[in-house]
Amino acid sequence: EESLRQSEATLHSLFSAAPVGLVIIQDRILRSVNERFCEIVGYSSAELIGHSSRQLYETDAECQRVGHALYDTLWQCGSGYAETQFRRPDGALREISLHAAPLQPPDQAGSVAVAVQDITDQKRAEAALRASEERLRDIANNVPGVVYQFYVRPTGETGLYYISERADEIFGVGNHLEDAFTRFTAHVAPEDREPFLASIQQAVATVCSWDFEGRFIKPTGETLWFKGV
Repeated sequence: EESLRQSEATLHSLFSAAPVGLVIIQDRILRSVNERFCEIVGYSSAELIGHSSRQLYETDAECQRVGHALYDTLWQCGSGYAETQFRRPDGALREISLHAAPLQPPDQAGSVAVAVQDITDQKRAEAALRASEERLRDIANNVPGVVYQFYVRPTGETGLYYISERADEIFGVGNHLEDAFTRFTAHVAPEDREPFLASIQQAVATVCSWDFEGRFIKPTGETLWFKGV
């Protein structure tokens, strides 16, 4: 009995001190919650324990969707995952990730442990990054030339991380990234191709800015002069 009490005390300490929200649920009723979970959702443990998890969701439909996302795979795979929004008592919505696992796997009527994380800041950062990338893409596609991001890896492999949409309009070799640098190089005029590659190698070796002018033969046969920087 003493060993059992010590084990239960250890589990209780871990449950309470966990840096993520932890909750035990049975039949969608909250049976136990830790302090971090209360901080995330804005309710006290007394307002949560014994109550339905429905109170955390904005709509019945969202509550049901998350339930299916978690429980449909829970008993087959041993775990479930979902992302959702919880509405706090003050009306604020928080972006939430849920990781669920059964406490007694064979018993589908048993309790489920759910780890809860507030990912609101992460989601905002991702949205801000997407908006920034979209703004930069709009700028790149409206400059008079082609904007690109070139790389050289330690293995010597070269390529492009990014190329703007005007590449196809100006050079006629498409703007999809796969083999973009190889395709471009193949259309550099034969007499300029070796100096073109040598200039890049020199810039990489000396960690200096790159500047090159040469001729480019479009697939149509038209020759144009380009300046790369």
